[in-house]
Amino acid sequence: MVLPHLVDLGLEVHLLAVRHQQLPFPIDTMLSETMPDSVVIHYVDIPSLRLGQLVGVSATGLRAWFAFRSYGLKLLSSKSFDVVFFSTTAFPLLALAKPWKARFGVKAVFDFQDPWVPTPGLKPRTGLKHNLMRRLHRALEPRAMAACDAIVAVSGGYIDDLKRRYRRVEDIPCKVLPFCVSSNDIGRSSDVVAETHCGLYVGALAEPMLPLVLQACRAIDDLARSGLDVRIHFKGTDYAQREQKVLPITQAAKCADVVSEDPRRAGYFESIALMRRARFSLVLGSTEEDYVPSKLFNVLASAQRVLVLSSARGALRRLIADGPGLRCVWFEAIDDQVVVEQIATALKDLLSEPAQQTRDIPSIYTAEEQARQLADLFEKVA
Repeated sequence: MVLPHLVDLGLEVHLLAVRHQQLPFPIDTMLSETMPDSVVIHYVDIPSLRLGQLVGVSATGLRAWFAFRSYGLKLLSSKSFDVVFFSTTAFPLLALAKPWKARFGVKAVFDFQDPWVPTPGLKPRTGLKHNLMRRLHRALEPRAMAACDAIVAVSGGYIDDLKRRYRRVEDIPCKVLPFCVSSNDIGRSSDVVAETHCGLYVGALAEPMLPLVLQACRAIDDLARSGLDVRIHFKGTDYAQREQKVLPITQAAKCADVVSEDPRRAGYFESIALMRRARFSLVLGSTEEDYVPSKLFNVLASAQRVLVLSSARGALRRLIADGPGLRCVWFEAIDDQVVVEQIATALKDLLSEPAQQTRDIPSIYTAEEQARQLADLFEKVA
């Protein structure tokens, strides 16, 4: 979303990317078409997913590490670059900042859309593989941070956490830029054929979000039993696109009749088109207080009505508040029956309101403004 506007500001951009065929998920071709012609894309061949699985290494960041290191060194030696911007959740790749900087003196800016090392206190994913990955992340993060010249993060809590662990972060530029929205992309989504649902949630569901999902479904079930015509569809819920996350817990709670689920990923423009057609869209926070949903402002700009559920102490509460076609439920105890009643009341009120065809988004959350702030940051560290 931001990249076309960086080009408009006069930046010369080279993009290092994994070749499409070697990624474990489908490519959004419409999104690729938004790329300006002046952007030079360097596709890197990495070991296949099947080969990686044979040796127990399926994560893209690990499969791509040596190929990206080699290609990056070659590219950096071919011409002069001022800044390398790492904007990825394939965190092991951030450790490449150190060898690239050591050899060419190029500055490194990290974009944290999630915390690299999980926040203490959160329940970790179990199993040998996840335990080994956590150990690897803890070993690589200090190496990468030693070469970092500036940080961008979607939540101020992520930056605060890094400052507690790395003293040098206090001395480098840090900027909070929540996930942005592009009005151009919302307009283009009109060309996408999409289904129509009463209620809709689009996006992967991490473990800390599932208790809140259950409470939302219980509230919708209560409304349906009272005679209101309401259901909800969950789309793209599983990172691996195979396992249903919602239906098993709603079946156990006997509220699955108002729920449907498709764990397969929705493309970027398909997601926007789905939001525009649904009667209401659901935005979920998490028990992780610093969490900010990646689709937050796309939902606010696209959806007819929006229901937001999150912790009263979370970052979301500092970003949004009730307004036309927008209701927020802030909870203290996620397992409290009062939360179910609050959700049901908020949703019933929301559905009685007129649909919102447009909703103004503060300029700081637009792709144009964030591109300007990123360009200023790059100039500052270059």
